[in-house]
Amino acid sequence: MDVQVRLSRLLPYMRFVTVLKLTMKMRANLDLRTVFTQCPDLQVLHIRTTSTFRLLGPWVPMEIFPSSTLSLQQPQLQQQEDHDQDHELKTKQGPLSAAFSSKVLALRELVLERAHFYQASLERLLCITPYLDTLRLIDLNRHSWLASYPAPVEYDQQRLIRFLQNPSFPQQPKIIPLKSFSFSIASKLNHNHDRDIQTAYKELSPTSREMTFYVEDLSVPLLKYLREEVANVVTTLELRYNDIHRFSPDPVLHRYMCSSPHLVHLKAPNTFYLVDLLDIHGRMESVTRRITGRTGGTNSLMGPPGIWVCKNLETLHLSFRATSNTNNSSNSTTIATGGTPKINSRIVFGYISRVCPELKDLQLRAAENFYWPAWTPHGDGATITQRQRLHLTLDSGFCLLARLTRLEQLNLGCISWSGASTGFVSRNTVWNLELVDLDWILEEGHRDVRRREMRRRVIAERWEYLLYEERVNKLQEAMETNWWVSRTRKMVPHSTTTNTSNTNKQVLRGRTDPEIHEQLKNLGLLVDVKDMLEEMEVENERQGKEEGREGWYFKCWPMLRWMQIYHSTEYGRSKEREVRRLLTHPQDLIKTSGDR
Repeated sequence: MDVQVRLSRLLPYMRFVTVLKLTMKMRANLDLRTVFTQCPDLQVLHIRTTSTFRLLGPWVPMEIFPSSTLSLQQPQLQQQEDHDQDHELKTKQGPLSAAFSSKVLALRELVLERAHFYQASLERLLCITPYLDTLRLIDLNRHSWLASYPAPVEYDQQRLIRFLQNPSFPQQPKIIPLKSFSFSIASKLNHNHDRDIQTAYKELSPTSREMTFYVEDLSVPLLKYLREEVANVVTTLELRYNDIHRFSPDPVLHRYMCSSPHLVHLKAPNTFYLVDLLDIHGRMESVTRRITGRTGGTNSLMGPPGIWVCKNLETLHLSFRATSNTNNSSNSTTIATGGTPKINSRIVFGYISRVCPELKDLQLRAAENFYWPAWTPHGDGATITQRQRLHLTLDSGFCLLARLTRLEQLNLGCISWSGASTGFVSRNTVWNLELVDLDWILEEGHRDVRRREMRRRVIAERWEYLLYEERVNKLQEAMETNWWVSRTRKMVPHSTTTNTSNTNKQVLRGRTDPEIHEQLKNLGLLVDVKDMLEEMEVENERQGKEEGREGWYFKCWPMLRWMQIYHSTEYGRSKEREVRRLLTHPQDLIKTSGDR
């Protein structure tokens, strides 16, 4: 059934609705005039789709702008009116207030994602929205699938700015400055994008703390703008890009994260963040050197690793990629099936859980089946061929995320060239997940003594040699560091060192407080996972004594509403249902498909 038909049946019962958010998975036509007429108190309107949708015009309710009486059944006439209005406003910025009555809309937020419409319809609507403080136009579609709209429409950000600044614009002194503004057009290259972004924010939202950029990664001009011209007070940063970002040696986003203490929300799901930049101790390089015999796991062209200063971060959507290529090894204790070292996963999970303890919304993705000649630490022309994943086994450090006690949403997955998440079908047979890998998530995993004993047995039996090897390596690193410090002091009197845990002696970016450095001293090591599992047991015993009752147990993610692990569903599941799905053999999923 058509979306407009279904919505029109519901609108008569939505007269007192103030917030309306629509998410569609199909092409659709929507009549905003009907929406605003039936919902006069509407304050927040968000419409997004994974495809595209056409907003029929005009949008202004007839009792406010009665000059047009066109209905939904006259799409060709509506097209002509939209086109005429668009041409009129494009060529002549005349008086606008005379065409409207004194009635206005209560709209405060308008967010349109992948919409197709004439800009004149939007501009007419803005004339009656004096309370609007958020205007986000994302991936606007120039082309329509309808035969009645053969020509592409044009969107012009500069024209919109001039329109809002026109002295005859009815709401000019009220609507500017906007609290949040964004404007991006799908499939249209803009060589002056950085300049246009800065101009738009300076003109329309100079005091905004919410920034949305249609870029693959921050550029140096944007970094300068964020750090200097807006006084580094941004709390929300969103990077939107349809294509997958091919990582650069020194992502500018890394520099921003290490210098922006006020950031609370970061959404950059298609921006690759190098795991190497989180590896503050250089342990990925050590693993690569021991396994493959290669040296130079990091490159001098890549910026130094660092510790983010945004410790109050609540939202993090990011994709990760490592430059280290160790798929020549078959050492299953270090390299998981598919060629990705588990140390990569331990670094990501351990780093995020320590540096961002206030996270509520976490979405992490890794590359899947990416093959391209890219910059690598092993010379020009080298090609990364292995798939990279964030692993779920107990020794991968997934349980380190249990430190995030305020977590409400968790999403882990892979991305393909299209930018879409890939499903989990048959992944269990690839990774050989066992109950012990995930039962720490469940209450039963802490209440059942036998299952707790199973985790202790894994540490004592399977990890004994690996933990011993880590202790030897740390001792060797300490000896090398002491030798380097002693040699430097002899050669350069009164010299000091800043990062004694890293034999490369790189000066770290970001936080320098001793507390966070102490918490990250075992970053990437298996002993970090061991300590986390032991903390769960200590917490069980401590809470049991304080509460004065038996059977008290550690609660993982007590505020979690849903989780989605390597599955392409629109919405997640409870942690109990998701763990059960992950541990179910793929052949059994067919039998339980009704539980999805």
